[in-house]
Amino acid sequence: MTNYPEIHIKKLPDGLNYEVVNDCIVDGIIIKAGSKTDLVSVPRLLWLIIPPHGLAVNPSIVHDYLTRNKILPRVECDTIFYELLIKTSINPFQAATMYIYVRLFGWIKYYRKLK
Repeated sequence: MTNYPEIHIKKLPDGLNYEVVNDCIVDGIIIKAGSKTDLVSVPRLLWLIIPPHGLAVNPSIVHDYLTRNKILPRVECDTIFYELLIKTSINPFQAATMYIYVRLFGWIKYYRKLK
């Protein structure tokens, strides 16, 4: 088992997604091996503000794990994501932008399910 900030992943054959290689602990949350992630999923247009790699990768893996497995309510998952971004020393503007993005994206996904 690894401890944060080390999260070991491998690229999946689809070329877009990754899989966590071994269990790891992040702020008391155990992320199970085999969990899937798309890392930092951000539209190419925003890459100058929010790069799809770098310091945001590990917080994004944690967020994907929590939301995809419905470990906590969405707002708590998003808050943990924001807190981890700040802990990794991401620029506060970028962290806030990413937090707003996941909050908005969550609402859009929820709204689409209602239709």
